[in-house]
Amino acid sequence: MLALMFGCAATSAAEAYNLALAGDLPVADSLGLCERAGEQSQECAAAVIRERPEASGRDCQSIESVEWRSECFFSIAERQARAGDRFGTLATCAGAGGYYHECLYHGWTYELQGTIKGGGRAVSQVDAAREAVAFWGQIQTVEGKAEERMWLDWWYFALNRNRPADITECAQLEGDDKAHCEAGHVQFVQRSITEVIQRPRTPPQLKARMCRGGYDAVAEVRPNLYVSHPELDALTLPAIQSACINQRGTGLVPWSPIFVERRPWAAG
Repeated sequence: MLALMFGCAATSAAEAYNLALAGDLPVADSLGLCERAGEQSQECAAAVIRERPEASGRDCQSIESVEWRSECFFSIAERQARAGDRFGTLATCAGAGGYYHECLYHGWTYELQGTIKGGGRAVSQVDAAREAVAFWGQIQTVEGKAEERMWLDWWYFALNRNRPADITECAQLEGDDKAHCEAGHVQFVQRSITEVIQRPRTPPQLKARMCRGGYDAVAEVRPNLYVSHPELDALTLPAIQSACINQRGTGLVPWSPIFVERRPWAAG
């Protein structure tokens, strides 16, 4: 009866859209209202499913538009990734169309971040990341060695939550762990400087001051980033120059994964 009442009340496409997104009706009824939203019907359906935690990838199948259906699957996969449902994330990403690679990227970054505790030292948390890194490191569509890509991402997130980064702590580790730690510290400094300069919310005047003032100006905006060390200190000026010269999203940065076409699985 409630669904009927709201359906009848929607006398225009705009009203149907607004009622569908109000969250007062079951998902199926809201999607029914979206069908009456005129040119925005597909966008409406994607928005309903994105905003309703009880919605699932199955609901995305009802969206005819390839673009909005792909966006719908992507949003559901993000929700699953945040909840730690890696297999659900993988299955849902398969329906994400043009967002497939970005969907995978969000899947592994959310899970890697979920292994990290703040307020301690990143070097003591490596064991907590091993299973997630090993799982996502099997991805066949990441150029290069996917597992190394995962470790670099993990170290960035771990160091960001446990500042200041201190590369001398890598001496506590051995073998590949030590190598990943040292490479992770290098990329953490480069990436952190780049992102604080290039993030959209950085006012142009502040960006200009950081570009003219060097690392001291960056450190005012992003204090306590890392413990001074010759190897890391040498990275700051090149990172600042690169961030100031290039626009956000342009130029090749080592922390942006490069995706390739699916390759045949090499059975071991």
